[in-house]
Amino acid sequence: MTDKEKQEKLLNRLKGLCLLDDKFMTACLSDDIECIALIVRIVLNNPGIRILEAHTQHVLKNLYGRSLQLDVYAIDEDGHRLNIEIQRAVRGAGFKRARYHSSLIDANILPEGDDIENLPETYVIFITEKDFIGDGLAVYHLERKIVESGKPVNDGSHILYVNASFQDASPIGKLMHDFWCTNATDMYYRELAERVYYYKENPEGVRKMYDSMEDLYQEGKQEVNMKVVSNMLSHHHTPEYIAAILELPVEEVEKLKDEMTLQNV
Repeated sequence: MTDKEKQEKLLNRLKGLCLLDDKFMTACLSDDIECIALIVRIVLNNPGIRILEAHTQHVLKNLYGRSLQLDVYAIDEDGHRLNIEIQRAVRGAGFKRARYHSSLIDANILPEGDDIENLPETYVIFITEKDFIGDGLAVYHLERKIVESGKPVNDGSHILYVNASFQDASPIGKLMHDFWCTNATDMYYRELAERVYYYKENPEGVRKMYDSMEDLYQEGKQEVNMKVVSNMLSHHHTPEYIAAILELPVEEVEKLKDEMTLQNV
């Protein structure tokens, strides 16, 4: 594929992206408090929420297990922690995953020695492409309760699933409509439309998005190469032969071979 063909492919791909695409959503919401506040207010049905701090691709460390990279992590004026996750694949939207997000947020909040009762409220919001729970609702609230009495347990932990396939004239229905839009002029909410327009129509924004997509393209290409190289090496082909077939420098094949060797140690 020539550079021009690759460029056309990536630009055409950009035209079809929407806020349900992780990379595009990250760019549009990147440290944009206004857009993140809009989403939170609508999902939680609370127009009074004020976001003080927000980050995309925020990493939560776990020194003894699996760390997490959150799509969106925000703090409101009351100190509540909010996590927004976009999940297109069903396997990435399970209840245990939401539970893990909630628990790791808790584990990273309190300083050493602080009282457990000082834990702030947390909200984990999964926006799923399809109706993950399947009851036809726009938003599902998962809360703890006492099984025997049915009384709620107010421990300050909240998990919500938002069904992106739900679209009507309500605020949440319009918001989910906007998450599917590939054209800014078709969107209801100005804050989101301006960000989508910037990354699809503004030359500066298009360049930033193109560079980001090119990085993903190269990562994907390398992953494919790794699989092909691994398969060919297992059939005892030489690095020189593999390089000629894949049109790669021999040095790159040798590098991939060394990386695989280290992974198998």
